[in-house]
Amino acid sequence: MSESDLKRRVGELLPGLIGDLEDLVRIQSVSADPERLGEVERSARKTAELLAAEGVAAEIVRAGDGEPPAVIGERKGPQGAPVVLLYAHHDVQPENDPADWDSPPFEPTVRGERLYGRGAADDKAGIALHVGALRALGDDLPVTVRFFIEGEEEVASRTLPDLLRLYHDRLAADVIVIADAGNWDVGVPALTTSLRGLIRMDVEVRTLTHAVHSGMWGGLVPDAIMALTTLLATLWTEDGSPAVEGLVCGPAADVDYPEERLRAESGAAPGTSWVGTGPVVERLWTRPAITVTGLDAPKVAGASNTLVPVARARVTVRLAPGDSSAHAAACLQEHLAKHVPWGAQLTTTLVDTGEPTVLPDGGPAYAAMRSALAEAWNGVAPVDMGSGGSIPFIAEFQDMFPGADILVSGVEDPDARAHGPNEGLLLPEFERAVLAEALLFRRLGGVLCRGRLRWHRFLEDLTPVRGGGDRLGTGASRLEPAGGRGGPADERADVRHGEDGLHAKLTAEVPSLPRLLAGEGDDPVGPVDAQHHAPLADAVHPQAPRYRKAAGYRSRAAEFRERPDPLRGLPQAPAHSPVLDVGRPAVLALGQDCPPHARRIAGQVLHDVQVPRPCLDHVGAHQSHRGILEHPALVHQSLRSVRQMYGERSVRRDTRCLLPD
Repeated sequence: MSESDLKRRVGELLPGLIGDLEDLVRIQSVSADPERLGEVERSARKTAELLAAEGVAAEIVRAGDGEPPAVIGERKGPQGAPVVLLYAHHDVQPENDPADWDSPPFEPTVRGERLYGRGAADDKAGIALHVGALRALGDDLPVTVRFFIEGEEEVASRTLPDLLRLYHDRLAADVIVIADAGNWDVGVPALTTSLRGLIRMDVEVRTLTHAVHSGMWGGLVPDAIMALTTLLATLWTEDGSPAVEGLVCGPAADVDYPEERLRAESGAAPGTSWVGTGPVVERLWTRPAITVTGLDAPKVAGASNTLVPVARARVTVRLAPGDSSAHAAACLQEHLAKHVPWGAQLTTTLVDTGEPTVLPDGGPAYAAMRSALAEAWNGVAPVDMGSGGSIPFIAEFQDMFPGADILVSGVEDPDARAHGPNEGLLLPEFERAVLAEALLFRRLGGVLCRGRLRWHRFLEDLTPVRGGGDRLGTGASRLEPAGGRGGPADERADVRHGEDGLHAKLTAEVPSLPRLLAGEGDDPVGPVDAQHHAPLADAVHPQAPRYRKAAGYRSRAAEFRERPDPLRGLPQAPAHSPVLDVGRPAVLALGQDCPPHARRIAGQVLHDVQVPRPCLDHVGAHQSHRGILEHPALVHQSLRSVRQMYGERSVRRDTRCLLPD
């Protein structure tokens, strides 16, 4: 199925997907309401039914008796395909006052291009998104997909760590896609690469043992509301910035957030000015924010003329990436104890916490996602954005699955109004998101193999720019051009990590490599035992051991010996095949005699097999052109095509493989 056919298929399936989403929205799965826990159970069953209809072996699981229901499942892809874990949650926020809604919150209603209803965007749309991607691909699913659909995200995911431990082996994956975020703007997709954390703390002050007459004692005895509001006012400076010392701040991406968008999307009343100082996106994404989200005090209606003895507030602090919940809680408690007025009795209770998160913005999975988003949004490049909100469980996934790449995306637009009245899903954006996820599966299935993704990234990170200088963490797609900073092409350092040792080792292990890269022979390079290459990688860079750990090569040697090579025994693709069952990075260097349009030949090879990284980078006239090709068969095919059309001098003789993957 071509990408245009896939796009057409998603459009044809959209009405049915919207109908499934409407069925989910009608279920009042408010996890914070004990009276509606039965509805949470019903939404879990409906979710499992939707997944089962797409061939997923779905099951409702719990961390223990009486705990909230989650749905897990698996649908297998081809042998050796990468595994993708898909996350969403089926519980929703309370609707609060139905009078604030323009239509009943649990009766899905389409007005214009938006579907309104509680959970229509956050996050039952995430469930429909995953179902839609499976439905669109049908029997052509190129990856193995696993599901974790949570039932308590809106109440702090209390049992999620237990579920991840209990079902670790059934949830382990190469890539984790979390569909619980939003896009930069309508028509502009985004990948979320940082999220703030949070702490919630209840602050109680007491000034009296019991209520007393305000006429008899007012003016002498401080009441609790007076003390509490005075204490809370110390949390901010005069311009509204957090005044709690020690909280971490950090820089954010240089992204323009126009004033008119801020006004429209924030709901700020006319005349309201912003709090804090500095770039807008820093204040929203990478600096702390303090909010009072609840007060316990007598209501205005029925209030009597008494001094209130005790009052309580809930204080929420959003934590910048780089901070920790334990550190922030200690800073807040110290501040409150220092500023409590008039000797009032202070009691603080830490309600819950969530750690801030920073996600890598590189590697093949990230590149595949960016490519898929751009394709689905008609060529609009996705924005790497931060999130002022928190998804605390991402840190749990990072700890439990350190070898997985985590991609955070979603279906919400800036006017989705998640958690508020008139929550809604913009249906054209939802359609694009479904297409993007289906494209992501195809890209991951095209360039990755089970268990190889992290090793691929590790090797990208160790790719040198020039002799003696390993470039750590920048990715191989930005290799320096021959004749660039490393000197003339013939004098630049070889890409073989040591002219003799490593190249000799590779040649010994892969005898066909020189022949293949010289344009001779048709057999692709066979798989190389990854375990054998771990000591070799350690010798390449002093920090390699920690990269090996991130790559999933843990210290449990016995466990690894049980599965030494994820690719062992898989059938090999012929050189002309677009099926990338072996992925080894390689450099294709086109010489100066090669006409500029010849680069498109190699580029077309990459396009045909949906390699997400840039094909070839034009670095200037009369210089060599370099690009990353993801498979030795493609290197061979490209070299052969270029040679046949433009002669032997069109391809430099020192073209070779970087490292075996």
